Amino acid sequence: MKTVSNKMWKKHIKISTLAVAITMGMNVVIPTVNAAGLIDHHKIAEPDFDLRKADKLSPLQSQLDWVAQKGLTARWNMFGTPHSLINHSGVIAPELTGSTPQQKAKNWLQANRALFNMTENEVENLRVVNINEIGNGHVVLLEQTFNGLESAFGGRVSMAIQGDSLIYLSSSLAGQQGTLAEPQLSGTTAWLSAAGKVGKTVDASAIKVLENDNSWSMLNVPGFAQPQRFRLVAMPTPTGVIPVFETIVINVDGGEAEAYTMFVDAINGNVISRQNRVQQIA
Repeated sequence: MKTVSNKMWKKHIKISTLAVAITMGMNVVIPTVNAAGLIDHHKIAEPDFDLRKADKLSPLQSQLDWVAQKGLTARWNMFGTPHSLINHSGVIAPELTGSTPQQKAKNWLQANRALFNMTENEVENLRVVNINEIGNGHVVLLEQTFNGLESAFGGRVSMAIQGDSLIYLSSSLAGQQGTLAEPQLSGTTAWLSAAGKVGKTVDASAIKVLENDNSWSMLNVPGFAQPQRFRLVAMPTPTGVIPVFETIVINVDGGEAEAYTMFVDAINGNVISRQNRVQQIA
């Protein structure tokens, strides 16, 4: 029977801890409703969907060859770039260069930018979302931006760095995305389109605009117990970046809860993706 030394076990624990932190770091902070005690009375939720997956890209042979040569295990995202990289018998890369975790992360991405289908300027312009210290390592979270707009539902990379080694990577980096078009719709129109997608009929003339909540525009909508919200963001897709409104359609009232995050194309009003945000708690 194979035994594991204390040293190897501690290393495994450290890597696992950083991997968990990476997974948590990739989540976007958006409203979630905990509907305690509503198991027998909640409405049947509309199904989640993401229309971008129909255009999913496959990795190039050069990318597959790079992973094989490094002895790594890779999973791939819809943009044809690594969703995750891991070395089950060691680290992804030793001897990272740079004096800070941020510099080490960007320097490694620059040296391997072809793996993510990105240019030198695109890597250099990645925005630092946060750097979390986990044990004796760090998780660096970077994000693509487009014309100053935050990337929505994609365009991020989390890198677990321990000392001068990259030990794990999780990514939704979207590669080269082209030029971001100007939005053609108002945020209120986009919210109305989202509400209609979950069967809500609203009198647009009765909507009142409230004060903003940080980056969110807020609406008072008759028939909804809570303020509704939207914000303009950029959504990477396998065929190029588009402007979208991230919308929250929420109503918690009378023993029932409904809450959805929907991304609405700011050009034509189509709902590109929908996520149910109600969590039923027994």
